[in-house]
Amino acid sequence: MGITIQQVIDAILATVPGAPVDGTVDTVKSGDSAQEVSGIVTTFMATHAVIDRAVELGANMIITHEPTYFNHLDETEWLAGDRAYESKREVLDAHHIVVWRFHDHCICTSRTAS
Repeated sequence: MGITIQQVIDAILATVPGAPVDGTVDTVKSGDSAQEVSGIVTTFMATHAVIDRAVELGANMIITHEPTYFNHLDETEWLAGDRAYESKREVLDAHHIVVWRFHDHCICTSRTAS
């Protein structure tokens, strides 16, 4: 087996002084991080266009800085029945794409670099 998505996440966090940050939003937002990584897309925001591009590229991991589901904590209960949310979720699930948010730890890295 190759490298798993969780191993990629762990390797990134290993470079961040003081990681993990308590109460972080830097969590997996969709998918199974135990799967082997086939490709990685990085983005500021995991929009429909970015997700579609990841599918085209055969990538199964998206690293995003901003929330995937319209609010800081990526809470989705309030989105039940929302077509924009459901269509995004359907594509992620159908293509087994993991979305991992890299927000709080990214900020920690930039603070320690200055």
